[in-house]
Amino acid sequence: LYKQQGDYKKAEEAFIKLVEVNGSEAESYLKLAELYAAGYIGTIEDAKRILGQGILKTNSEGLKVILDK
Repeated sequence: LYKQQGDYKKAEEAFIKLVEVNGSEAESYLKLAELYAAGYIGTIEDAKRILGQGILKTNSEGLKVILDK
């Protein structure tokens, strides 16, 4: 909702909390990485970092494919 409203700082905070609470779910990391990759807040390097963390926590092949792209 925050992302749709253009409040990217609050969106980032919400996605970070989602990752903290739901750290075993790859989708949580993907949503935060998408926010960074889109340039709304953060950078591509931030997106890569969060995807890397997600891979370590979830061992998700999907996240690995996205990071490689």
